[in-house]
Amino acid sequence: MIFQRLTHRIFGAALAVCMLVFMPVAQTYVLQGPHILDLMLEEIGQANRLRISQKLIIYDPDSGERSAEFDETVLYLFPGGFRSEIDSPQIQRIHVVRGADALTVIDRAVSADRESSYDFYKDIFLYNSRPLLTERLFDLGVDVSVSSLGRYKGRVAYVIGAQYPDEAVPQVWFDKKTFKPFRWILSSQTGQLTLNTVEVQYLGWRKFQEIWYPTRIEFFQNELLTRVILIERIEVDPDLSAQAFNINYLKSLYPQSGPILPDRNENEDSNEIRRTLENFNKITEP
Repeated sequence: MIFQRLTHRIFGAALAVCMLVFMPVAQTYVLQGPHILDLMLEEIGQANRLRISQKLIIYDPDSGERSAEFDETVLYLFPGGFRSEIDSPQIQRIHVVRGADALTVIDRAVSADRESSYDFYKDIFLYNSRPLLTERLFDLGVDVSVSSLGRYKGRVAYVIGAQYPDEAVPQVWFDKKTFKPFRWILSSQTGQLTLNTVEVQYLGWRKFQEIWYPTRIEFFQNELLTRVILIERIEVDPDLSAQAFNINYLKSLYPQSGPILPDRNENEDSNEIRRTLENFNKITEP
């Protein structure tokens, strides 16, 4: 009897020690958000500047059919400088971001001084340090202090901004093995009601010199495909003029077309698609 009690006590003590040893391991198995961002930035690499030639395809949100297609040139001036240009006989569009400021020029007139959810896809690359990216994600509703493990179409991932399987809040998904981002959910929410959701998916990652960049970027609004970006060419560290990112200089060149668009609301992304289709529908005309 004494031997059995002693055995039980030894076993209980050993079990308690094992729990103390292994519980912290289990609790820290999911990497913290800031660490995931560090690993992602290390994985995709660093550059000073990028020039990207890409094709932007617009889909009608109602029919799902391809409605417009045009060539776009994108410039990155790291960190925080971005410019996209569309220059065709049908329409001209310039969109510039510099730090916290943004400006959109359509047909040589200023049309907006802010961004829509469809402009945010580049932020995961544009803010290429952990402090800057953490701040930017926080501004867009992603709580970097929250992380979890998730699974999407059989792919295991780290999720920053949400406890899996909650998809009602803004969050970014990173491949568990490579740490490359492949999914970003941008949600507009009022209280417990999700009003509108835009999701970006980064596909076909390819290495260009010392950096990795996705060759296909898909956009979904409320689970409907609305846009696709196809990367055709990337130049790493080309010569770029700082003037191209000077918003005040652009304002001096182009007049304001009318009242600046109001603050963002739950219908902004739907309206933005429809405005784009109206602007670019001439491209598909014979």
